Amino acid sequence: MRAVDDTKDPMKDLMPIGWILGILAAALTWISEVILVIGVLTREGSHSAEWTKKYDTWQERFRVMNNFSDPDSAPMILDQLEGDYSFQGFLVAEGLMESMACVAAICCLMALKAQMNYRRPADERELVMYSCFLIGLLIPLLEFSMRAGPVSFVSWVGSEIVKDQEGSTETTVFRGFTDTHIQMMGLMLQTTESLFTWLNVLADLLLGLGFFQLSFIASTRAKIIVDDKTRLLGLWTAGIFFLTALFGILRESATFVGDEGWVLFDLLGLATSVVLGVFLVPTYFVFLGIGLGKVASIEDLNRDLSDAVTYIGEATASDVAAGQAAKQAAEEAETVNPVADGADEMES
Repeated sequence: MRAVDDTKDPMKDLMPIGWILGILAAALTWISEVILVIGVLTREGSHSAEWTKKYDTWQERFRVMNNFSDPDSAPMILDQLEGDYSFQGFLVAEGLMESMACVAAICCLMALKAQMNYRRPADERELVMYSCFLIGLLIPLLEFSMRAGPVSFVSWVGSEIVKDQEGSTETTVFRGFTDTHIQMMGLMLQTTESLFTWLNVLADLLLGLGFFQLSFIASTRAKIIVDDKTRLLGLWTAGIFFLTALFGILRESATFVGDEGWVLFDLLGLATSVVLGVFLVPTYFVFLGIGLGKVASIEDLNRDLSDAVTYIGEATASDVAAGQAAKQAAEEAETVNPVADGADEMES
């Protein structure tokens, strides 16, 4: 009989890779939101107490900053840049966590693709779905890479200008800035924000399409991974992504909605973004990771069962072969031992 193989596979102690990626994507998303919340709570505000006292509402401060003929425009822009400079560390950390979460989400979706296309190739619908996810999740990485640099640099320049105007004895790199220079810096920041606003609108549309298609395709081709609960959550996530994209489009269409509409859709877009970043998207990847973990555990169970059946079959065949060999040996012993046969005849 074959000896039992007691060697332990070290890979069996590891959690399924799909489960790890799903939980990691959710955890990194939550961490990024926590960092952002901590930064907002510890920040004194976008303006110092002096300007907050002079202009009560943020709408009034925004109007004054963008009125380049107002004498308070440049000082308020400079005050905002100085406040943004102290807030940049939190924004960079949040952007890094969000970028890593996007990478983990892409890898988790590739793990899902490996399971869905294990016995059948991907068709056109699946390829379109994965393309929407890939482009939509790569845009936040692009935004972080191209946005953090200009915003951080302009904020640093603003802090240097403040030191120069206050007559600081510290080394200052930038000197001699006029109000016009400062106003142009503020306008450049708004232009950068507008650029990435439209990139985010595109990302929201693509991710909405991706979640919408995934809810129907994966629920029929990978039912054990994407169950009814995950499918329903995916549909809700797709709907909120579409709403966020719509609010972003309306917010930037100031010609049609006016200033009051801009404020309204900016707040609505912020609210839906919070719902997506804090609740829907991380929870979806938790469910997806759990589903991928189910598939890996079932595969392990089937593999162990197959190994056990194979072992029992080999052991049974070995026992049968041993019994037949023993019977054949006994029969041969009887035919080749005449002394024993003669003794039996004498006794009779």
